[in-house]
Amino acid sequence: MFDTTEAQEIPLTKRYLQILAATSAGKYAVKVSESAGSGLWTVCVTWPDKDSAQPVLTSRGDTKIWRDVIGAIAFVKANCSTAKSVTVHVGDWQLRWQPC
Repeated sequence: MFDTTEAQEIPLTKRYLQILAATSAGKYAVKVSESAGSGLWTVCVTWPDKDSAQPVLTSRGDTKIWRDVIGAIAFVKANCSTAKSVTVHVGDWQLRWQPC
């Protein structure tokens, strides 16, 4: 089982996100949001027992960004298919997906 305490210490790169998806199915949520009106999109992961969200990082340790929301959603679909929920924040709207 993937320890969420460890996850706060390990940079959440695509590789660790794949481990998280395989070992913590249904125990984490994903948020896709625009970065302060800049038109750039980020993906963050949250755990039910934590109040903060951890951003997905590049292999170099920078926050991974997308120029369009479609790219960010495609990344989440490919790498976070076992998430408890996925929420896309678009302005004042929140669009949420939860598995049936």
